[in-house]
Amino acid sequence: DDLDLVVVTPYGTSVSFVDAVDEESGGIFDVGGPQYVDGMHVESVFFPSSSTIAPGAYFYSISSFIPRGSEDEWSVSVYLNDMLVDVQSGTGNSETFTYILEEEDISPPTQ
Repeated sequence: DDLDLVVVTPYGTSVSFVDAVDEESGGIFDVGGPQYVDGMHVESVFFPSSSTIAPGAYFYSISSFIPRGSEDEWSVSVYLNDMLVDVQSGTGNSETFTYILEEEDISPPTQ
């Protein structure tokens, strides 16, 4: 299967394979290498550690873009300041998960 990660920011904008850069939130989609061959691939969405990231609800999900055969397994890890804060896993299409970024969790920009 071709599984796709989608993140929706508190601004209501999406970051995904289709919308790889979100100017408002600073979110950037990355695949970490070519994905035109079969095998395990990693998709990531990164947000800056600056004042452009918004506190609030971040929604994320996995969807099967091209289903083939049995449903593939997936795992999603959420990191904040290099610390693991949430892990979800499953097969096929996921439900929509929510991570709440609190104002006090946002690091001030470095000088």
